[in-house]
Amino acid sequence: MVDYIIKAIENYGLIAITLVITLEYACFPVPSEIVLPLSGAVAAQGSFSFLAVYLLSILAGLAGSYICYCIGRFGGVPLLKKLENRFPKFHAGIQFAKEKFEKYSTLSVGFGRVIPLCRTYISFVAGLAEQNILVFTAASAAGIGIWNAILVGLGYLLSSNWQIVAQYYDKFKWVMLFGAILLVVAYILLKRYFNKKEDEALERAKLEEEKEQDE
Repeated sequence: MVDYIIKAIENYGLIAITLVITLEYACFPVPSEIVLPLSGAVAAQGSFSFLAVYLLSILAGLAGSYICYCIGRFGGVPLLKKLENRFPKFHAGIQFAKEKFEKYSTLSVGFGRVIPLCRTYISFVAGLAEQNILVFTAASAAGIGIWNAILVGLGYLLSSNWQIVAQYYDKFKWVMLFGAILLVVAYILLKRYFNKKEDEALERAKLEEEKEQDE
């Protein structure tokens, strides 16, 4: 598979790059740590400009993401509704999950794009949650742009040694995933802490106001 991808990109250039990146973002088993650095390395050889390859990688990433989004929205949503009708107990859990996702949907999609293993499957979740397509596009473009800039950029800088990116990615992807989870947990805990402090401050202000009125 990897050798075939390398040969296809080397032989067919931008056409192969577009197709392979689209498939990768559509959740086909295509490793981004191979495709994106190699695309940057091809640009470094002078066949195409870095900007052209980078922008094309974002458009291809969005195209693949739309495929998964549509599968989730037009295939997954009816399935969830059938499950809710057949198993009413699932209704509360599904609605809770949907409300939580909607609350942080833009952040979830954008941040999810730079988390290994989550970055492609987040499109299914967005489709299931029926996220607004414009919001999905904007958040996805931002996250895809960051991820692709890193991998395509490293491939461009390393040129013929682009395989180093894949080697280090394999070593540290679980560290990256764990770090991302820690950041999410820290964000949730801090948000709850500050919300609690805000509620306490409002409660004290309310009590002081009532006390002044009594006096």
